[in-house]
Amino acid sequence: MIHERPGVWSAFGAQGTTELTDRRLAAVIAPADAAEGVQLVHSAAEAVSLYGGNALLTRMLKLCLANCGDPVYAVAVDEDTKVAYETALTALLAAAKPGVLIVGSAREDVQLLLRETAEANECLGVAGMKGASADALVARAKALCCARIVLTGPDVLAQDEAVADGFCAAAAVGGAIASLSTPVVPLHDVALFGLQSLSALYTEDELDKLLQAGVTPVQLSGGRMCALRILTTRATAEGPEGESFRSLNATLVTDELLRDLRAALAARFRAAQNSTLTRTAIRSAVLLVLQDYRARGWLSAFGDLRVYADAGDASLCRVEFTYSIPAGLHRIALSAQMTG
Repeated sequence: MIHERPGVWSAFGAQGTTELTDRRLAAVIAPADAAEGVQLVHSAAEAVSLYGGNALLTRMLKLCLANCGDPVYAVAVDEDTKVAYETALTALLAAAKPGVLIVGSAREDVQLLLRETAEANECLGVAGMKGASADALVARAKALCCARIVLTGPDVLAQDEAVADGFCAAAAVGGAIASLSTPVVPLHDVALFGLQSLSALYTEDELDKLLQAGVTPVQLSGGRMCALRILTTRATAEGPEGESFRSLNATLVTDELLRDLRAALAARFRAAQNSTLTRTAIRSAVLLVLQDYRARGWLSAFGDLRVYADAGDASLCRVEFTYSIPAGLHRIALSAQMTG
């Protein structure tokens, strides 16, 4: 998608160069009766003071804070409806630009709204369900099918809590995503803090089904609560795109890369002619960013770099390239055969 407003646009998200989200900031939107408006919450005690000890928003904030290590934005909704969440998300994004949005609703229309918001603002969305079977989670992942949406399961019980649900799993996973130091950290066996127990231990067959569908399962691993693999619901798409964006790392790296490219190009080519000389300079600027990413180990390879004037619009310069990111090591398969 190419918009008409001047600037640098990218095909993955088609966003401009202004008001970028911060990948290390998380926000929680969930039901609560108090503290209207957008709040920046620094501690569990502050969450209780603002929203009370029993509100779902408070419970989710505690888990998000425990896993991200930074303050978390919060917005209360007074009812579990799409309209209420739409109002809350609009207010949140007018006040801040968090990179991770976590909602406390299992409604499909609310989670589809989360997808729409994440796609429009180049951020990530994390959601859960309540009392959902593995099959129900797979069906919801297919409905969401987005490289920016993470869906978690099963229901979890937080420490010192009496109610189990998938929203708390989503809050813990969302906090862990916001805490990532780089976009290429392998996202398997990601430790989650503040969780006490699970409503279900999935069988290996159920885990295979969930992981292949892009659902992020929270389970016990090595005696601790972990997200076994953090995946996106885009895994449900048919063909190579679904597999390419199955891992959240693919989205994280792509976002970082395209944002850096847009910033570099916008800074250097604000008042330039669409000439051969300019396009050569654009190619050099893009090449420098790609080489830097490869040197850092964020790209394993890139190629097919083309910079050319659009045939139908003389004011449009197109930049195209291919790239691949390093795959995280998730499994080791041993095969031994005795001879003699």
